[in-house]
Amino acid sequence: MGEYMSAIIANYYGIPLMKSDDHLFKDGGRGKDLYPDLEVKSWNDTVVDLITDIKKRRQILDAVKNQNYKMNNENDRYKNE
Repeated sequence: MGEYMSAIIANYYGIPLMKSDDHLFKDGGRGKDLYPDLEVKSWNDTVVDLITDIKKRRQILDAVKNQNYKMNNENDRYKNE
């Protein structure tokens, strides 16, 4: 629901860009169908676009990867309880 709210707000205020890794906003997803003009960038794409220092970029991308792994494990554990 949070990603849809972000898209609704971006659309309402005419903000052309949103950061999301949600599968609903990838090609073929419902979010992409509802907001075809909204450019949705992943964390990785955003970091690559904004961070020019290769070492710093790698540190950030590694941290994002580790946090995603941790979050996925916690979600799986929650679903299995």
